[in-house]
Amino acid sequence: IDLPNVLTRGTTAELEQGTEAAGFAANLEARGQRVQVRALESGLQAIVVTGAGLRGGADRRREGVALGE
Repeated sequence: IDLPNVLTRGTTAELEQGTEAAGFAANLEARGQRVQVRALESGLQAIVVTGAGLRGGADRRREGVALGE
């Protein structure tokens, strides 16, 4: 949930600045990929149902919380 963000919407790969994902830029550009390194903060939250109950996770870069049991 709070791993570095890498997006592809259309023809440009967007890499999250200040994270290890930004380090992919040179290799992607060398392969002909258009790249933009910028702030990407998802704020994603999720709850997973498992056999042992619920597990929650939230992106630490934004406000919010996801709680399990």
